[in-house]
Order: sequence, then C-alpha cells, then structure tokens
Amino acid sequence: MPDTLPEYNKYDSPDADGWTRVWLRFDIEEAACTYVLGFGAQMQVIEPLELRDHVLQAAKEAILLYAQQ
Repeated sequence: MPDTLPEYNKYDSPDADGWTRVWLRFDIEEAACTYVLGFGAQMQVIEPLELRDHVLQAAKEAILLYAQQ
C-alpha cells in the first residue's frame, strides 16, 4: 500500500518573510492535497501546477460547503 505521508527531500532556511521552501514527495496526489489543506494558509504549493490546481479546487469546495450552512 502506498504511503500517504510525504517523503521530505530537502528544505531551505526561512526567507525574509519567514517562509521556508520544502520539497516533498507523495505517492498519491490526493494524499498530497489533503496534507497541504491540513496546513491551511501556512502552506502553499508552488509546483507541480496540477497539484496547486487540485488544492485550489478542494479549498473552493470547502468554502462552498461552509457558506451553505
């Protein structure tokens, strides 16, 4: 069974704004999306663009769900 937790490949020191660039590897895109969403606004996908789009779509769906209540 594929692992749903990331493999940490490397990371940089924090930049001037306090952001730390981290390279992660996932076996399953859905697991990557769920992981990123769990960090809320504290994590942003830079690439791949397909994952960035997937995270954006999932976040929009969550907003719609909460807005309907």
